[in-house]
This record gives sequence, C-alpha cells and structure tokens, in this order.
Amino acid sequence: MAAFGLKNIDRKQAWAHVPRLWHVRSEVARLLGQWTRAGEFLDEMEGAIPADEAPELRTGAGLIEQNHMYRARLKRARAQNLLELGLLDQCRDEIVAAEQEARLSKDPLTLLEVRLLAIDRALTSEDFPEAVERARASQTELREAMERTGQASWWKPLLLAAEGLAHAELARQAVVSGASDPTVTAEAKRCLESALAAETLSPGERLKTLLALADLEVTLGKATEAGEHLLLSSALVESMGPGAAPKEEVLIAVHRWRLARSAVSDDQEASRAELEQRGADLRAAFGRFL
Repeated sequence: MAAFGLKNIDRKQAWAHVPRLWHVRSEVARLLGQWTRAGEFLDEMEGAIPADEAPELRTGAGLIEQNHMYRARLKRARAQNLLELGLLDQCRDEIVAAEQEARLSKDPLTLLEVRLLAIDRALTSEDFPEAVERARASQTELREAMERTGQASWWKPLLLAAEGLAHAELARQAVVSGASDPTVTAEAKRCLESALAAETLSPGERLKTLLALADLEVTLGKATEAGEHLLLSSALVESMGPGAAPKEEVLIAVHRWRLARSAVSDDQEASRAELEQRGADLRAAFGRFL
C-alpha cells in the first residue's frame, strides 16, 4: 500500500505524508531482513522531510513539530536497524538524536517508541540496571505527557514488561552466581505479571513477556508454574500462524528441555525418555528456525 501510494499520489500536494510512506516501506523491508533496501528507503524519507524554513511549513499549525516527529522516527528506525545488526555504539548515538527530536515534536507516542528502543538496546548490551532505570523514568515522564494529551493507559504494560525483562535477567544472574536476591525476583514477577494482566500487549510482546516469566520460573525451579506459562506460550505461537515466531518456538523448546533435564534421575526411565523427546523437539525447532 505504501509503494502504491508513493507511485500514485501527487507528492507536491501531499508532501506532508510522503515521509510517513517511506517510513512504512522501510519497516516492511527491515522485517523481511532486506537491510540495504531498508536503509535506502530511510534515505528517501530523510530527503522527503522539508527544511524547517520551507515556506509550506508556514501554512498550518504543528507542521514544524511534525517535522521533528518525522526526524525522530527516522533516527529511531536507523537505530533499530543498527541494533539488529549488533552495532550498539552507533545505535546509542542515533537513539540520543531521536530522543532530542521526539521531545521537540511534543508527541508522547513518538517519545515512547524511542524510549522502548533505548531499553531494548540496554537489554541487548546486558546493561540490565540501565534498562530498569530507563523503564522507571519513562513511566514517570510519559504518564504526565500522556495525561496532557488525553491518552489512555494502554502504553503502561509495555514499560512494565520491559522493566520486568531487566529484573528477570538480574534475578537469573543472581541465582546462577549462587546469590539469589528475593527482592529482585519479586520485582521481576510483579512487573511481568502486571503487564500480562493488563491484556493490552500485542501478541508478540505478550509472547516475549510469557517466555521471560517461564525462563525465570525454570531458573527458580518452579516447574509447575513454568510449564503453565510454556503452554500459554505455545498456544499463542499457534494462534499467530505457521512461521510467525520461529525464534520463540526455539525458546519454548529450550525451556521445556531444561525442565526435563532438571527432572531426570538415574532410576527414572520415564524422565530420561522425556528428556530425549524434548531434545528431539529442540533440534526440530532449531532446524525450522534455520
């Protein structure tokens, strides 16, 4: 649809919408793994954003802010591409620039998108304390901004889930090191369960949150709770359609194998058979992912 629009609209008349269409094309290319095309479409987007001094921006209220919103989304999209390619330092620089533009745009939704990506970057770089700090600061700042613009509270579970993911990693690290921290574990469960209870997460975000909770429960040795959340995860993957979540299918198989391994003892033939079956399931899931 975006490609059709770009081919058929009068770009001189619809100049204010052209950057948005290029942004959509770039996102589609990114999701398909077409990194070169995604970057080219972002270059087109950048070229379609008029200068702040352009005469056409004097024709309506809010057009300068719209320019800043487009630039924020442009820089956020470039940061997203860099994050997925593992270029974390360059990603951070783009996020800083995107946040500056988002503030100038006065659009809290754009600021939310940038903040969530900044948290994703902190999680990817395994700076979990930074991720917690960013998630909490964003909840406070965005609450005020959203209230000013009359936005509902649908966005809160996104930040709760992000904070919960960071706490869960800190809790897992503590357990592995032999220094379990009940406070961090409780915060992880509170955030993740609260995000799920709101029932406003997208299927992808809900799946990521369920798997984080299951991972934590496996680490803590809570087999019953972990099994329940893995069943919910499997049902969600199935509802999303074939091939929609191959990475998450692998994670489900990994966690089930971990549960089976923890239940094995030398004199339990059934549990060893379960472990072998879970290993076969894991190899099959990994094969589909590749």
